[in-house]
Amino acid sequence: MARSDFKTKKVNGVSVDLTEEEIDECVKLEEAFEASKADRAWAAIRRERDARLANTDFYALSDVTLVDNMKTYRQALRDVPKDNADPVKFQTQWHEFNAKKSGVSDPWPTKP
Repeated sequence: MARSDFKTKKVNGVSVDLTEEEIDECVKLEEAFEASKADRAWAAIRRERDARLANTDFYALSDVTLVDNMKTYRQALRDVPKDNADPVKFQTQWHEFNAKKSGVSDPWPTKP
């Protein structure tokens, strides 16, 4: 957001102009939020990756022989952070795929 986007605030239901100091603080907060975009995307991607790994953990129990295609899938899940340089792009594609946007493929490895 641009500095000019921060103009007023509501105080007891009444619009009041922001002071220069308040505008500075809004801009600082917005910049910090934008700067942490990749970190927030990585956190969401890792949570989903960990959930997908957990959903296949029973295949990796000591009394079960893990088939090669499941080993490959689980390794591909572990490699998602390493194989994707732009977490925001990955997350955007993931959300667009979930929203069934035409022409968007699932960025996640395919479960066998």
